[in-house]
Amino acid sequence: MTTFITLRFVEQQKGVFTKLIGVAQYGSELSHVEAETEDGTYIGAHLLGGVQELKPGYDAGFRRELFVRLKATPEQADAFIAFLRSHLHEPYDPIAVVYFWGPFANRNWHEPGAWECTQFIATGLLACKWLPENKEVPAGRLTPRDLYWLTSTLEAMASGGANA
Repeated sequence: MTTFITLRFVEQQKGVFTKLIGVAQYGSELSHVEAETEDGTYIGAHLLGGVQELKPGYDAGFRRELFVRLKATPEQADAFIAFLRSHLHEPYDPIAVVYFWGPFANRNWHEPGAWECTQFIATGLLACKWLPENKEVPAGRLTPRDLYWLTSTLEAMASGGANA
């Protein structure tokens, strides 16, 4: 039986954060990623409130959303959501975001026990063995753009698309 892990990528309304993340991501304004559960809620790490499971519509007013459905075994899908839920209420890591910026990128600014959105979702994908470990590019170094490109490309290749 084929099951899926569904990721939701969002472009927020224009603002200072969206502009800054666009510069850090070479023009991409994808500013957030989270997972969609089977019952339709979203689990992600948020600047206000940390790791939360929220109902659709909590972020009304976003500019655009993109969904990536990743084929997974039932065990992987269950392990992914279990990992995410095991970290509910942990704090957001706003300082880690500077990890993406040129002059600051040579230092690991990550606060143990806290998450930024992409790191949280990528670590969940590592925990369920959907993504392989990469010692050169740790999960905390991925931006929403990177994770979107990586997951959508791998899924397209696995499905026979993208010149696979």
